[in-house]
Amino acid sequence: MKQIVQNMRSGQMTVAEVPAPNLRGPGALIQTRCSLISAGTEKSMMELAKKSLLGKARQRPDLVKQFYAKVKRDGLRAALNTAFSRLDQPLLQGYSSAGDVLAVSEAIDNIAVGDRVACGGGGYASHAGVVYVPRNLMVKVPSGVSDEEACQACVASVAMQAVRIGRLELGEHVVVIGLGLIGQMLMQIVRANGCRVLGCDPDAGRQEVARELGIDGVSSPDSLERTCGEFTRGRGADAVFITAATESNAPLEQAVEISRFRGRIVGVGDFGMKITRKPFYERELEFRMSMSYGPGRYDTRYEEKGIDYPPAYVPWTEQRNMASVLDLMQQGKLNVKKLITHRFDIEQAEEAYAVLGGDVSPEQRGMAVILTYSREQSTTARLDMSGAPIRSTAKAGRVGIGMIGAGMYASSMLLPILKRMEGVELVSVATATGPSAEHAARKFGFARCTTDYQELLADDAIDLIITATRHGMHPVITAAALRAGKHAFVEKPLAITEDGLADVLDAQRQSGRILMVGFNRRFAPLTQKARQHFGERHGPLTISFRCNAGAMPSNHWSHDPEEGGGRIISEACHFIDLCSYLDGSRPEHVYAHSVRAEGAVGGEDDCFITLGLASGSVASVGYLTGGDKSFSKERIEIFGDGKVFVIEDFRTGLAVRGGSESTFKMTQDKGQANLLRALVDAIRNGTDGPISVEDLMASSLATIRAVESIRSGMPIRVMGEGPSE
Repeated sequence: MKQIVQNMRSGQMTVAEVPAPNLRGPGALIQTRCSLISAGTEKSMMELAKKSLLGKARQRPDLVKQFYAKVKRDGLRAALNTAFSRLDQPLLQGYSSAGDVLAVSEAIDNIAVGDRVACGGGGYASHAGVVYVPRNLMVKVPSGVSDEEACQACVASVAMQAVRIGRLELGEHVVVIGLGLIGQMLMQIVRANGCRVLGCDPDAGRQEVARELGIDGVSSPDSLERTCGEFTRGRGADAVFITAATESNAPLEQAVEISRFRGRIVGVGDFGMKITRKPFYERELEFRMSMSYGPGRYDTRYEEKGIDYPPAYVPWTEQRNMASVLDLMQQGKLNVKKLITHRFDIEQAEEAYAVLGGDVSPEQRGMAVILTYSREQSTTARLDMSGAPIRSTAKAGRVGIGMIGAGMYASSMLLPILKRMEGVELVSVATATGPSAEHAARKFGFARCTTDYQELLADDAIDLIITATRHGMHPVITAAALRAGKHAFVEKPLAITEDGLADVLDAQRQSGRILMVGFNRRFAPLTQKARQHFGERHGPLTISFRCNAGAMPSNHWSHDPEEGGGRIISEACHFIDLCSYLDGSRPEHVYAHSVRAEGAVGGEDDCFITLGLASGSVASVGYLTGGDKSFSKERIEIFGDGKVFVIEDFRTGLAVRGGSESTFKMTQDKGQANLLRALVDAIRNGTDGPISVEDLMASSLATIRAVESIRSGMPIRVMGEGPSE
């Protein structure tokens, strides 16, 4: 199918041929009829993408700060790899569309195949022939509303939400500053609410559109104060909506000047916001921000998982705002046909975006720019890459690789290593979205790509399945891969529950195939030097591991108990496994204590985990998120047999013995390349996996039971049942 994507590094906009999406949750597959180009949001993203690296840095100083912190902690090479991988990710354009339902998940009973729906949401209702849309981001289109009208419902809901934030009353005098697409929609909704409305814009063409829509009055910025005085009979505006897009503070300053005593100002557009206290204080003005489409926006539980808010408590959500504007269109109270200035086929995307830019005259500039789609769009979930060899089996002596998931870590670390590695064949890559699958296949040289990971399980050319998805899917995919007769490598964690671990173990025992987890720190050069330093031991070790992990936003998916499992399970498993490897024995019991407030999101993130190892050694893992991210991330100190070894961020090592010290310095190496090479060699040579299944299970189980210990306040046996005695 066709989809518009933009490269954030170069700014290049292309119409790419990509695999169609699959159902992946409580939602539906929609064959797009029309989609709307947002002149504000998409134009700003387009302009950002076209800036030089320096220009991007100036516009996003927050990301520059993160980059320098990563340089300090992980080194320049690692920071550049991450930055360029992020810039290389395809940017999906569009967030407001309409089309026909092709398939629905079993969880949905109010939408059926063949229904016509309006869709919203960035990353979902994009400019593509077929899209996957979660249940709360689509709504049926009422009769009498055309496809071209319906595809504007999501953008119109931005205007609707702003009106709700303004809390207008019948008969009030309202001013809208900025008569772009949302401003024109907002004025009509204000009128439908029983208010009088005055529009303001420097563009004479936009003023004329407002007049043709029957708006009560229009003005230029130069004459706004006088015009508003006449319009409000000298009282001042009851409410002012700012829908302008400008870095200038002028719209806000004008809004203050024309507002009545105790008036309301609602921010909708992207404008300068240097608020001066005195005029707000003297008039008791109220400033409110309107957040996009309505309640539910940025809430993954609502948008992705389809969990609705109770109407009695949240009557107007994203979805209900979309339904509301469609009703207004049906009733003739919201005329969006008048706002359509251009229509293009999706193949003409370059021309379509050109009318948004500054290279055209004001008369040619677009307001509502509609993209249309043929009914012959491909719905196939697989794409064979042009020029890539398509084989039924991998080359003799080479390991055929299938990659499921190609997010930031896979793209910046695993795939570059595999691309350079001898003895492997990159056969197929599967991701949740077509553009990311096509991008990964093209960048790293896979023969084919798909949005259906089941295709990889049935592919005879694939020997090894590598899973790098969100954590909740790790045991599901890994067990399925093993039962399909594939070797399986899964990025940590192996599973986020004991049931998941048990299923993977059962699958491995049935298949006899190699199971591997991304416990790469075992394979780091400095880890090997530490093992050599202690050699033949005569007594137990004490191991201290400190990870300055840094905080994650509370809404990050890693905190989700179903998708991420929490950061202890998803990350601390690395360190538990490394302590076990350094000692050469498995954890027997674990005791963990959190230092965070109980009940907080990510409340288990800051903790100390004590491991009792089978040899009698003791290890302590401090997983800490409250520190400065620019400080060193990982430090390991090992004591025993009159010796000491210290590893700092896997860049420097210090060995102490008999009063003498040896220092090792190197480019940071956490062992990923060594791990993948050891795995590929084991598959090619028909030997056991680089880490025993028993070790993998012990480290994974110890991590899960560390979380149990935090919650119970008790030490927990790892390789037995129940708490320790």
